[in-house]
Amino acid sequence: MNQRHINLLKIIKSFGKKNNDIGLLNDNEIIQIWEKAPDSFIKISGPVLKPLKEYYLKAIENSGFPHEMKIAQEIYDYWYKFYIGIIKEQRMNQANKSKVTSSQDQHKPNKTPTNYGRQMNEQKSHLEVNVVEAPEMTSASKSHVVENSNKAVKDTQAIEKKEPPLNIPAPTSIQLAPNQAPNLRPTQNKPVEPIIKPLQISIKNGNVGQEYDHQISINEDSIDNDKEIEYSILGLPPVGGLMFDSKTRSITGTPEKAGEYIIHIIRRNNSTGDKREADFKFIINPDPRSLWKVLEPEDMTDYKKHEDCQRIDLKTRRIIAASKRGRSHEHAAKYRDDDFYIDSLNTGWSIIAVGDGAGSAELSRVGSKIACDAVVSIIRDKLNELNGKVFEDKLIKYIKTGKDEPIRLDLYNIIGSAAFEAAKKIKQEARDRNYIPQKGSPEDAFATTLLIAIHKEFDVGHFFAGFWIGDGGLAIYNENDSVNLLGIPDSGEFGGQTRFLTTPNIITNNEELSKRIRFALVDNFTALFVITDGVTDPKFETDNNLINIDYWNNLWKELIDPKQADILSDEEPEKKLLNWLNFWSPGNHDDRTIAIYY
Repeated sequence: MNQRHINLLKIIKSFGKKNNDIGLLNDNEIIQIWEKAPDSFIKISGPVLKPLKEYYLKAIENSGFPHEMKIAQEIYDYWYKFYIGIIKEQRMNQANKSKVTSSQDQHKPNKTPTNYGRQMNEQKSHLEVNVVEAPEMTSASKSHVVENSNKAVKDTQAIEKKEPPLNIPAPTSIQLAPNQAPNLRPTQNKPVEPIIKPLQISIKNGNVGQEYDHQISINEDSIDNDKEIEYSILGLPPVGGLMFDSKTRSITGTPEKAGEYIIHIIRRNNSTGDKREADFKFIINPDPRSLWKVLEPEDMTDYKKHEDCQRIDLKTRRIIAASKRGRSHEHAAKYRDDDFYIDSLNTGWSIIAVGDGAGSAELSRVGSKIACDAVVSIIRDKLNELNGKVFEDKLIKYIKTGKDEPIRLDLYNIIGSAAFEAAKKIKQEARDRNYIPQKGSPEDAFATTLLIAIHKEFDVGHFFAGFWIGDGGLAIYNENDSVNLLGIPDSGEFGGQTRFLTTPNIITNNEELSKRIRFALVDNFTALFVITDGVTDPKFETDNNLINIDYWNNLWKELIDPKQADILSDEEPEKKLLNWLNFWSPGNHDDRTIAIYY
């Protein structure tokens, strides 16, 4: 018995079990019915039976394909029951003949009960054979069907030697047009059972800590059109913080725990009693901030605090500054590379310096501190020596004539010399340490940006001067009105590149150094900002947006918002500013430093 026989038996026996007649035939007889059928049966039914057998096997395995199972049952009803009636009649005839042979004194005529066979013939007569269009079979395909049939007959020869061949008549001839196949269909009208499609669920993912409000999308194909539908779900409690509304099919709340959850949904029709259920996957993504580690550096050499803040209260204004280690440095167990220094003098001058150490430089945290400390110290001395009355006269002359050379010479002497001396101190530090970097010159290991700002209020207005090397932002901001940059950010050829205080041919070139010093005289202002790129990148996105007043307005709204930085508060605004620096911005996790004079 080959695999084909086994498959046939599996199909036929499955049908027979449903009709309580499987015991009427043994396996060999079943195979003979299918294999010994005349060529007309093979030619007519072969193209139809082959896919139906495959459908039914899939139906057995997957508990599906109800439509194909129904068609396959029709095939069974017609052919198999027809042959079963004939075989039972033949068995009865053989049994009666045996009785006559064994009882020679009895010569009564044999009465063959043909009720079952007659019933099967009657059932067959009540079936219609409808011709339907089928794909055209090539001569090669027809030949292939006949060859397979002949091979199957040969495979059963061994079985036929053991069992007498059955005298099976050919089925009723069916006239088919070319390229057509039969569609066997009972004439009796039977109610068609509705096909209930499974529930199809669609739901968006949630995020831990973020408000969630979403209506579950469900296909509304059901066995009726009644609107009295009620939904319920199981599985939400493990997620936490969420609730389900059975009327709106909405899940609302704030997820508290990340994970993939299997939610079970039940759909009930209160009028018909119809109940359908399904499972679906509900994903709660973790809070990205929870994935960042906070690790301490192992090397305690050149230790620097992970965060710092400071405040200076003036007569009518205030200076605050804050600096915080970035998440990328926390995750990598590195120190904060940023630094700042703020100061005010009795002469009315205020000084701000901010440095951003290069992340790729091993000792940039040292370089930023050296630069900020050095420039404030030098500028303080220079401003104390400056004759305020003489300098104001220069401002008055500038206002009248527009000539700025005298002012520029003073600023070069004050700010330019301070930047130059800061670069020299870094180089000296590298030599004193005999430091051998992994790449570049020794001072490259201390690379840092540097932003400097000074301010004093004169009778003619507020005077600002600045020096800018590297990225970040240095600007005079007037709310809803204007922004005045005291320099231009240095952007390299690729993203993340910039210039540093130790970059060759910048500090040592008088013309290059002078270009980086700018000043402005304004009637009034809201705030002076000195910021590293850890803040400008997430808040301004590009350097071009630094001249866009809308971005500065948005930043200012955050800073004065009582629910955010709240810097206008009198209760430790510098600490509130430090807390604000912990804001979340995807992809922006560098150190953050900001100084504000307002």
